[in-house]
Amino acid sequence: MICLRIQLWSTFIKHAGREGKEHVIDKLTERSENIKMAEKMLEKISADELMRQKYLAVEKARRDEKSRIYYAEKRGKEAGKIEGKIEGAIEIAKNLISMDLPLEDVAKATKLSIEEVKKLKKDNVQ
Repeated sequence: MICLRIQLWSTFIKHAGREGKEHVIDKLTERSENIKMAEKMLEKISADELMRQKYLAVEKARRDEKSRIYYAEKRGKEAGKIEGKIEGAIEIAKNLISMDLPLEDVAKATKLSIEEVKKLKKDNVQ
């Protein structure tokens, strides 16, 4: 009995809403009151195209917003990493300058421009 019910429902799910399969659904609804009720509900839901379009629009807006947030967070993290690397290079440069290393060597070690290193030295002196 349970196997028969499962078979009826799987057949319904497989063929419901497909063109040319109405005769299969009709036979299923004759055999099961629950499938008949499900078929009526499916018809009602499917008939309301405007409601379906609204649902799809809401879902698209939700996915778009989720995507915007994801990429904004990703850009923010990338910017934060870059900022952190620059701040780290500046701190290292300050330490190297305080050790009286040549400014050219400080620039090479930190990948800062020589102008940036000179400015850091000038700012540290003041």
